[in-house]
Amino acid sequence: MGQETRYRIESRKRAGYENPGHYLVRECRIDGKRYTAAKFLRSGLRPDEFELREYIQKYAAELESRLEERFVAQRTALFSWKYLPPELAAELERLRYQNQVMHEVLSVDEAAWYEREFEYHYVHGTTAVEGNTLSLSDTVSLLEHDVIPKDKSLREIYEVRNFTAVAAYRNSHRGKVDFAFIKRLHKLITANILSEPGKFRVSDGFAISGCDFQLTPAVLIEDELSALISQYYAQIESGANPFECAVLFHYYFESIHPFVDGNGRVGRELLNYLLTRSGYPRFLVLGEKRGEYLSALRMGNQDDFSGMVSAFCRMMLEQRAETVRANMEEGLRVLREEKPRYVRGSVRKFF
Repeated sequence: MGQETRYRIESRKRAGYENPGHYLVRECRIDGKRYTAAKFLRSGLRPDEFELREYIQKYAAELESRLEERFVAQRTALFSWKYLPPELAAELERLRYQNQVMHEVLSVDEAAWYEREFEYHYVHGTTAVEGNTLSLSDTVSLLEHDVIPKDKSLREIYEVRNFTAVAAYRNSHRGKVDFAFIKRLHKLITANILSEPGKFRVSDGFAISGCDFQLTPAVLIEDELSALISQYYAQIESGANPFECAVLFHYYFESIHPFVDGNGRVGRELLNYLLTRSGYPRFLVLGEKRGEYLSALRMGNQDDFSGMVSAFCRMMLEQRAETVRANMEEGLRVLREEKPRYVRGSVRKFF
């Protein structure tokens, strides 16, 4: 997307003035809603294309800042916030805005590189949380080049390798979360690992390692999971904040524990699917953060949902805010200054 499509000159009549005023306008559309910020330039002769480029370089940073603040203010006022305090809610919506602008200004190649690099870290993290011992380097080699690491079990190899198919399915899905989506994710995640991948458990007596969830009896799994899905979408329709709802969905999904194994990996896939459908970045669970992640989930067992949602929000901000903002600002700078795009070997660091 070129800068002229992001910024434009707009002429407006002004009360008490004979000549129209000319403004530099920055506009973006998020979730079908239009957000604009304008800077008065002058009256009289309309600026030409050369002057437009000069004005963009001079005022773009100011307009981006004003647009961001307007978005944050409107978004925080839009939702019914139940768990996050105002300061965290504002920072979360700021991250959401910056994430969407970042993807707007990245080229197709940059966006693909970014998503691929994130996927490697995500797969390594979501499997390491469950005890998988492949290193990040092992994970990248296996996913990118199908290089089998030495001295690792077939189970561990499949736990990582299966995410190639998981990513393809997840990225192609456009519908709501339902039983078919959940079971398909589980089938892909546990392929070549479980004897009956994609099937809900039919017996009880299971426990979650490292956490003290009260699991749903097998006979009630479908009823409770159906109710959870329905209530999630009802809350969204009523104006509840999507991040809060996604974290609550993740907690209750884990407490239902619908499968014999693989619930954590499926649950984190669902969490990220719900987050990205609402414009938030994906949540990254790194192996060394396992204790922090499980501690946040345990807060739900004590009905401390404000603490739980706030902990997830802080983890998200800690993981993503600095990187997303840096890449957004660099992308905007490239557009303003009309710098050449990066090639594979010179792409900036994302993690």
